[in-house]
Amino acid sequence: MRDPSYDQHLEGATALHQKAQELSAFCNGWAITALFYAAVHYVRSYLVVRHQRHVEAHEAMRQVWREFPEMQRIRSEYELLKKESEQFRYYLVQFSTDDFKKLQTKLDKIKTVLEPRISALHLEKMSQVS
Repeated sequence: MRDPSYDQHLEGATALHQKAQELSAFCNGWAITALFYAAVHYVRSYLVVRHQRHVEAHEAMRQVWREFPEMQRIRSEYELLKKESEQFRYYLVQFSTDDFKKLQTKLDKIKTVLEPRISALHLEKMSQVS
């Protein structure tokens, strides 16, 4: 199977972010899980376009945090979304609407930091090709 391109990751992140909103009406735990996976795809999109790096497993993120210091700016938000998603999936922790809204701000920060960089890097690469 071929690794997704940066724009496929970005489309996936956007779709999961939207799906989280829909899921929050039914189950905040699954909505938070969707937020985490949206974060995964924002990060992977950035890594592909900036560093030509494909990350295939969650464990590999430990190396990403060490290897690319610019990622530290969003690490705590990413790690919190991961932890809370695991709390729901593995330990059946229940989350309130307020919990979901607070965690949504973590994804919003990741998106705010990475999306403009992804767009700028893509434009830069396109101008080098022409």
